[in-house]
Amino acid sequence: MTLTLRAAMAFTGQELPPIEVSGGDSLRQLRVKVAEACGVAPHLVNLLRESWPLKEQGIVGEELDDGCMVQVALAVPGKEIITASQDGSARVWNADTGHCMFHLTPPSTSGAVHSVLLSRCGKVAVTGSADGSIRSWCLEDGSSKLLEGHSRAVAQMRLSPDGSKLLSASDDSTVRCWHLQDGRCLLALEHPDAFERGVRSVAFAPDGRCFVAAGANGVVVQYSTETGEILASLHGHSAAVHTVVFAAEGRRILSASDDRTARIWHTAPGRPCMILGDPGRCLCLLCDLRERDEGDGSGPAFAAAFSPEGEQALVAHFARCARLYCASSGYCHHVFHHKDAVLAVDFSPDGLLALTASDDTTCALWRVSDGQLVFQLMGHNAGVNTACFLPDGTQVLSASDDREARLWSISGNCLQVFSGHQKRLHSADFCR
Repeated sequence: MTLTLRAAMAFTGQELPPIEVSGGDSLRQLRVKVAEACGVAPHLVNLLRESWPLKEQGIVGEELDDGCMVQVALAVPGKEIITASQDGSARVWNADTGHCMFHLTPPSTSGAVHSVLLSRCGKVAVTGSADGSIRSWCLEDGSSKLLEGHSRAVAQMRLSPDGSKLLSASDDSTVRCWHLQDGRCLLALEHPDAFERGVRSVAFAPDGRCFVAAGANGVVVQYSTETGEILASLHGHSAAVHTVVFAAEGRRILSASDDRTARIWHTAPGRPCMILGDPGRCLCLLCDLRERDEGDGSGPAFAAAFSPEGEQALVAHFARCARLYCASSGYCHHVFHHKDAVLAVDFSPDGLLALTASDDTTCALWRVSDGQLVFQLMGHNAGVNTACFLPDGTQVLSASDDREARLWSISGNCLQVFSGHQKRLHSADFCR
């Protein structure tokens, strides 16, 4: 008996040509035929019926009826990019071809997708939305899991170094730590003094044993990942903190604030913190002294990054520049200028190049050693909200208000344009 089956991509709904198969064939044989229709290797194809995976050892005639619909989910082979948009969706793209592999659309009530992540294996995508919902999407079988808890917008998410846990920061003034595989909420943390007006940024330590969170009140709080115990409350910023990151050795924390300064904090108790705000000048104070540095007119500090070895700190300012500091002395080595606010910064994996992304529609690559502009990445038609180096250091990913993401070579060439979103992009990520 011959069956004619309908098949459609699980995430996009795009239908494939009808597939004819014998009722006595195995589902493994069906998978080979579907792979041929998709133009991919069979091991990348997963078959589902009504969102339930079909087991390979099954028989087609026993599992499926003539004319029924089979859903097709493609496994992610490793070089994928994910984007989050104001249009309420996320998309997973093949970095080599620019093809949209998956269109992830949470329920219409979720609102804009603010934050996205890809797991290290590339098999799980995570979306955080304006209504506070977080969804974990399996890119092998097409299923999704709702992580319930936040009541307001998810501002940022981060994966633990081993990929097993997820941190989320929310406008509901809480930080949550989740078990990624089963969606359990392991920790739900509130800090009235620090997070009264929302949590903006979170970061795991490199060993995963602790994490930091910072919010609109300007306080940076360090927690134990296992117990949720507060290890330190770092006071000093006088306005909202937008970014917190750990140095690679895990002993220092870098924060960037609306008070026009960035600060380097030591995790060891009683060590002084360093204020980065005035080029060529270093101010030091103990972390429990609530003093404020007025900065030098560079505008609010929106983003910051440590160099791979932790020797430099790069700080993005709204007032059209980024500054490169010595992380041990606080001396400002170079100022990288744009024509509008700088919204994102990053270092190349070898630490030789600095990357800046700006509201002036461009990204720029700068030589760390002498501060010279190496290449300007031009092609976006609106402000660039985020940009980062890919792990091999030869490519840069950017996402913009022009509804597109772009992949660039470090020689300045645009390699791919990822187009399909209907509204501006908030964030982008890749398999790390």
